[in-house]
Amino acid sequence: MTFIAVDFGNTRTKFGLFAETHEPFPLPISVCNNFSLLESWVPKEPLDWLFARTGGTQDKSLRNWIQTHRPQDRAEELTFKQIPLPLDVEFPEQVGIDRLLAAYAARTYAPNLPLLVVDAGSAMTVDVVSVDGVFRGGAILPGFVATANSLAQISPKLPKIDVTQILSIPYPGRNTEAAMAAGVYWGAVGAVRQCYEMAGASTIVLTGGNGNALKIGLSQVLPSEKIVEIPELVLSGIAITSLGQ
Repeated sequence: MTFIAVDFGNTRTKFGLFAETHEPFPLPISVCNNFSLLESWVPKEPLDWLFARTGGTQDKSLRNWIQTHRPQDRAEELTFKQIPLPLDVEFPEQVGIDRLLAAYAARTYAPNLPLLVVDAGSAMTVDVVSVDGVFRGGAILPGFVATANSLAQISPKLPKIDVTQILSIPYPGRNTEAAMAAGVYWGAVGAVRQCYEMAGASTIVLTGGNGNALKIGLSQVLPSEKIVEIPELVLSGIAITSLGQ
């Protein structure tokens, strides 16, 4: 039976279609990022929907849509208690489930290695999974856009800059906009590298909308074989949890 993993993020919702599989690391058959396209994207046969809600508010609309258009389907929201990942943090119930799912998927992808798991979205989370597979917590930083917007609030002389299509930025910047973009980009790369060194990790697993951009910069300051990008890591974490792998 096929099923759909749903990641309710802070700024967007992602849907991943999975087939029931015994592969050690399931990947989505296809991904949809647009709620309005769901009806044409979802297969006709009955499905299970597995929700992971971080900050999105669209879950009620989706549940209503499922009840109206697909009453034969079953919907379930995952909680952190369903993720078989040992947690060494002060308040496990307060950790974003997207962080835990990404960490669990990364541990499944690269078992028995000390990992740094980086989700570079609207916020950037940088989490540690120890060699024995325990989630140790991490750091939460502003994402590229949030950092750029904060600079524009410091002084009216600083312009707003567009970093939504950022891939790699030269340093030093030779004008104000270029210098701001360099600060946003290389500040994020530097933060991840510092966390990597402090954690004693052997591999960085990247995901999120700016994961590829970070990979380009990190590959200039760290060995490229130490860096892996898995764009749909959270969706795979939902699938792995549901399949009991």
